[in-house]
Amino acid sequence: MTHIALIGVGYWGSNHLRALVKLRDEGLVTELIACDTSEISLKEVEKYEGIETETDWKNLLKDNNLDMVSIVSPSPMHYEMAKEFMLAGKDVLVEKPMALTSEECDDLINIQKQTGKGLMVGHIFRFHSAVLELKNMISKGDFGEVLYITIRRTALRPPRKDMGVMLALGIHEVDLTCFLLGDKTPDMIFADMNYLFDKQEEMAFILQKFGKTSAYSFESWVDPTQGKLRELSLVGSLGSAVIDFLVPDEIKLVNSFLNVKESGYGKEFEVVQEGETTVKLESKEPLLEEIRHFIVNSKGNRIYDADGIIGRRAVIMIEKAIEANKKGRFIEI
Repeated sequence: MTHIALIGVGYWGSNHLRALVKLRDEGLVTELIACDTSEISLKEVEKYEGIETETDWKNLLKDNNLDMVSIVSPSPMHYEMAKEFMLAGKDVLVEKPMALTSEECDDLINIQKQTGKGLMVGHIFRFHSAVLELKNMISKGDFGEVLYITIRRTALRPPRKDMGVMLALGIHEVDLTCFLLGDKTPDMIFADMNYLFDKQEEMAFILQKFGKTSAYSFESWVDPTQGKLRELSLVGSLGSAVIDFLVPDEIKLVNSFLNVKESGYGKEFEVVQEGETTVKLESKEPLLEEIRHFIVNSKGNRIYDADGIIGRRAVIMIEKAIEANKKGRFIEI
C-alpha cells in the first residue's frame, strides 16, 4: 500500500498530479490525496477519478495512513512543510529549492537523520534521458577532456514575485553541471545579476570553475529574441554535444575538434571536422521518472539520486554566487 499526498496543484503541481495518476494506474500508488488552498486549483483534480482533496495541509500531518508527500507549494513554504511532514513520520519529496537558505537546509538534513524518514529534492534534470546519456558519455571519455559547458535558459514572461532567476532557474544549472562532471563541487563560482523592474533579479550569468573545466549559465525572463530556449552544449577536446531540453529523447553530437601537434615551431593546430550525428534515446518523461524513483526508494533503502545533501549544495552554490555578485569577484566553495 502506498498512500501519497500532493501538496500544491498549481502550474507545476498539476504536472505532478498527472504523473502520480499514471503511477497509480501502473499500481505503484494505491491512494492519492491532492491538497491546495485554492478551490480553483483543486478543480484540476476533478479530471481524474478517485482522488481525495484537502484544503489545509496541516490536517494531513495527522493522517496515519499517509506514507509520503510530494511538496510543490510556493518555495517559501518548502522548509516548514518538509520539516513538519518528516516529524510526522512521512517521507518527503520537496521541489527545488529545498529551502531558501542553507541554514534551513541544514535543519532539514538534521531532522531527516533524527527521524530516519526519506528526504528527496526535485532536481528533475538528473532524470532526463539526454542528460543521463551525456553523463555516461563523459564518464567513458567520449569527448576527451571537457573544456566547458554552456547552458542557456531564456524566455519572455512576467518575473516571479517570490524569487529571482537564481533560485528559480540557476539552481537547476549549478546542480546539473555538478552532476554531469561526476557530482563534483566547483572550486569557485561567480555571478553577474541584473535587477530591471523589481527587487528580484530578472537575468543572471553564472560561472563555475571545476579545475580546468568551466561551466557558463545564462538565465533570463526578459529575453524576447529566441522564444523559449532550453539548451546545453558541451565542448570537449575530442568532440562536442548539444541537448535541447525541449526535445528530451535525443543528443546532437558534433564530431569536430582541434588536433594539436607539437613541431619544431611549437604547437600546430589542425581543424578536424567529421560532421554531426543525432543519437535517438528512449523517450521517458523526467518528472515521471523522478517521482517513480522517490516512491520506489522510499519503500526501499531511502537512498535517492537527489537527496538532502545534493539539495543543500545547490542552495549553497546560489548563495555563494549571489555573494560573488555583491563583491564583484569569484568566491571559493
